[in-house]
Formats: sequence, structure tokens, C-alpha cells
Amino acid sequence: MLNPTTRTLLALSLCGATLFACGGADDGEREQQASDAGHDAADSGAPDAAPQETDTGEGALPRHRDHTAVIAAGSLHSCVLRDGGRVSCWGSNGAGQLGDGTGEDSATPTRALTLSDATMISAEGFSTCALRADGTVWCWGLNTGFNSVPTQQDDIDDALQVSTGHGHACALHEDGGVSCWGWSYLMGPNAACCDASQRVEGLEGVVQIAAGGDDTCALRGDGTVWCWRGSGFDAQDDDGEERAPVQVAGLSEVEAISRTAAHACALHEDGGVSCWN
Repeated sequence: MLNPTTRTLLALSLCGATLFACGGADDGEREQQASDAGHDAADSGAPDAAPQETDTGEGALPRHRDHTAVIAAGSLHSCVLRDGGRVSCWGSNGAGQLGDGTGEDSATPTRALTLSDATMISAEGFSTCALRADGTVWCWGLNTGFNSVPTQQDDIDDALQVSTGHGHACALHEDGGVSCWGWSYLMGPNAACCDASQRVEGLEGVVQIAAGGDDTCALRGDGTVWCWRGSGFDAQDDDGEERAPVQVAGLSEVEAISRTAAHACALHEDGGVSCWN
């Protein structure tokens, strides 16, 4: 079981059509991240450590609604959800994560081609995904095999949420189930390598998902949190044990969750926050 420790969370709110991008990695880490994606970080348009003002133009939505992200940042790129469900991205594009079909970096926001009616976006690592109003999920970048334009996840049409990890993504279905896909394939037991998504076994009644790095967590309607992880296409650990979702010990009455590559946090109904790695 995972054991969270309680910490204090400072929340920052971003409003309006002008956004600020922040980078947490130093230059060496940034170059290594870009190298892992088969891309040179030089002149990538990636943000510096200090906040940099980014003019996204007119039409950026002012704030999130009902856990819906309107600003999303990967390792070396950022995206914004705009009026009409359009998506614009900027930064590094070595894995096609800007979605503009060029594979070229951009220091200014460029529109993700063919995409409209998006209701939420998610970015992590070198991947980006969007959920459309019709329940379909569209992704581009590393988790699609380096597609540089939004590509529909063909077998999903009832999604309520999408969350993106470094090289995988997951969708929350209307029935409370979860499906995942991508090269990391962090799907719990019996995962296999293919383009189609697969259901995470042993999960039901899920109300929110959060992917980050090589990990994924799910919040169930009973206030409990379940997480799982893996590497490559294998859903088993070094001893051959299947990696099924495991309940996070000591957590109850959770209202929302967040997951990054390094740690996860849970917001409790009483306003408290618990975090673990």
C-alpha cells in the first residue's frame, strides 16, 4: 500500500487570455527530456525557469470548470483551450505534440489541425489529448506513435474525461470504467501492446482520473483512490506479478486528485490535502 503524508497545497489561479508558462527543469534535464523524444532542445521554444508571458491571442477561455483543464503543459510544450473548442499549442514539437502537422517548434501558439468542439485538454511529457463534446478522444504526439495531427482514439465515444501521461493516456467512461492506451500501457492486469485502448480491470465507479509520468490514479465515488504503474508494453513487474490498481492506504473522503511524474495529491472533502510519491 502507498502511504501519503499530509502537506500544504498552494493553488495559483490563471485568468484571462494572457497566460504564463513555467518550466521546472534545468537546462540539462530539459535537454535529456528532449533527447528521449528524439528531438534537439535547442531553439525549442520551451519556457525558461522564470514565468514568461505568452500572448495566446483572443478567445482563450478564462478559467477551468468542473475539473476541466483549459491550460495544459507537457515537458517542453503548452496548450490552451479556446472559444469554439479550438486548441492552440506552442513549444517543442519533436514528437508532433503541437498537433499542427509540421513537426517544427513554435515559440507562439499554433492551432492543432482538424480539431474543434473540444471541452478539455491534457498534456504530459511529449503527448497531448483533447476530449470533444461528442465524447470522442483525440490525441497527438508520443502516445499516438508520433502523429503530428490530432488522431481519434477510434474505440472511445463515451468519454467524460481524458488524462495524459508521458507516453500513455486514459479515458474515463460514462459507466465509471477506465480505458488506457499508448506505449507505456499502464492498464493494470492483462495489458497488451496495440493501438486500441483496453479497459483497466478491477476498476468501477470511477469519477476522476489523473495520469502523470508512468503512473495513473483513479478516484472512485466512495472517496477512495486507486493507482497503478508499469513500463514499456509490460503490465507485470520484474517478478512477473501483474500490476493491478492498488488502493492508496489512509485516504478517504477524497474529492479530487492530481498526478505528476514525481508525486500525486488528493484534496479531501474537509479542504485538507494529502500527497505521496
